Amino acid sequence: MYQRVLLPLALLLALCAAPFGARSAGAQAADAALAEALALPELFSIMREEGIAYGDALAEDLFGGAGNARWRAEVSAIYDVGRMYPAFLDTLGSELEGADTGAMVDYLTSAEGARVVGLEIAARRAFLDDSVREAAEAEVEGLRAEDAPRLARIEAFITSADLLESNVANALNGSLAFYHGLAEGGAMPESLTEEEILGQVWAQESDIRAETETWLYSYLATSYAPLDDAELDRYIAFYDTKAGQDLNRALFAAFDRVFTGVSRELGVAAARQLGGQDL
Repeated sequence: MYQRVLLPLALLLALCAAPFGARSAGAQAADAALAEALALPELFSIMREEGIAYGDALAEDLFGGAGNARWRAEVSAIYDVGRMYPAFLDTLGSELEGADTGAMVDYLTSAEGARVVGLEIAARRAFLDDSVREAAEAEVEGLRAEDAPRLARIEAFITSADLLESNVANALNGSLAFYHGLAEGGAMPESLTEEEILGQVWAQESDIRAETETWLYSYLATSYAPLDDAELDRYIAFYDTKAGQDLNRALFAAFDRVFTGVSRELGVAAARQLGGQDL
């Protein structure tokens, strides 16, 4: 269920989680068990690849090319899993204080839960190939034209877990952080006010929403295609439980906090790159 915050659009925040040692050994062990059940190490490896690809696309948009060696090195450092992942775990653990993490791990490590997590990871990795993602989008359009019941299930899941709205909110936070990074790095006019920056960010909302919705439907349809309806219904039902809702909320909060900072750092790095060009 962690798939939601991971759009390249959502990019990212200053790694400001509490020190890892501040949590008890037992709490850290529970966090680690949950992270393994969610396959978060594999997910962060994929996100690093997504981030580096996003850095290339950003260079094309901002610099008119793939960026130089310094830019690529900075993007690689920003998406260092060794930095991002521990900070994410700290934040996730803090968000889950008092929650029933045992119930989360029990379901996610069950045969059915583990299978679904594996399908989500496999689809996420497959989507690194643009042609796979585009084919999935076309498949969803076909399901929509047929008014397929499977698409209705996915829509209900997106609504009940608040996947679209939460993703859009995180993406807007990431965009705002990127602008702040540009400003911090001196690439924005000093006369530009916070209200004007917010206006520029909000102007992107409809495009972000449309892209996020397209990605969510195609990603979830691909992930859950091997499941029968009963299996998918049970997975959705887990996220309707108190434990599932707590996990969903905590994951969104942790991704937002960690990746908003990454976005700010990308803005600062982009400002340095722009400052070194002959404009």
